[in-house]
Amino acid sequence: MQDSLIKIFSEADPSLDEKSLQFLARLLVKNDQSGFDYLEFKQSLKALKEMNMDEVTAMKSAYTTATTMGLTKEKLLASALHYQKLLSIEKEHFNEELKRQLDKKVGVQIQEADNLKQTLTAIEAQIADLQVKAVHAKKTLGELETSISQEKEKLEETRAAFERTLEGLVRLIDADKKQIEQHI
Repeated sequence: MQDSLIKIFSEADPSLDEKSLQFLARLLVKNDQSGFDYLEFKQSLKALKEMNMDEVTAMKSAYTTATTMGLTKEKLLASALHYQKLLSIEKEHFNEELKRQLDKKVGVQIQEADNLKQTLTAIEAQIADLQVKAVHAKKTLGELETSISQEKEKLEETRAAFERTLEGLVRLIDADKKQIEQHI
């Protein structure tokens, strides 16, 4: 009966999802009411339509046959409502399970994404801080290099002055020594 229902409903609406239709048809068959009801009526209607009967004639013929088995219009409509209620309850169950799955699978990913956003924000703040520090370090390095260069120049000038002075003193003392040796 399940395959028959799947075929009936998919022919009536080809846009129905096959997997969902199989699941829901199984639900309808599992909860089939005893006796001739809406599901058997749909099957009879399909069989009559396959004999090239127009829909109204097929419906009247299927109903007339079903009345011989105790079906009334009220019972037929009540059984159709029974199946609609089953589908409505299944929709609620499906939505609850979908929410659980969403919370389980997507909730974890949402939390992970939030954590990554916070981590990224912290890293970006660290990068900005490091960039400021790098600019400051480059400025300080430039100042130090300038200071080093200036100090080297001063020390070189001091060394040169010292050596000139030392050499000058040595020459003067040498000259004095020569003078002393000559004149004394």
